[in-house]
Amino acid sequence: ADQMPQIGFGTWGLQPQEVSTAIRAAVAAGYRSFDCAPVYQNERQVGETLSALIAEGVVTRSELFITSKVPPADACSRHRTERALRQSLHDLRTGYVDLYLIHWPFCVRSPEPGRPRPWPLPLEDQLGY
Repeated sequence: ADQMPQIGFGTWGLQPQEVSTAIRAAVAAGYRSFDCAPVYQNERQVGETLSALIAEGVVTRSELFITSKVPPADACSRHRTERALRQSLHDLRTGYVDLYLIHWPFCVRSPEPGRPRPWPLPLEDQLGY
């Protein structure tokens, strides 16, 4: 998109099996801005759906404004931020995002494998900037 649309469609809270129906309905209703993030755990499904809509001729990539965010566990490292962006681009099936944000205004420790992340985050896991 040439400009950032004033109204966007958030993908937080969409379960992976709900994404296609929701995104298709949003595009049909006129939404062109989509707010995504790896922590929502549905970027792959968003990418699959938007890619399908582009292939079907419903919308073009240049009409879309796609936002993603660097996860807090990756935000304090340039290497990890770049890796997270590449993964989002892959999952969203696009060569670029229109806006890339820091998801939260602080960094957090990477979770240990198999350790669920509690919310709110314990203070000892919040690293700041």
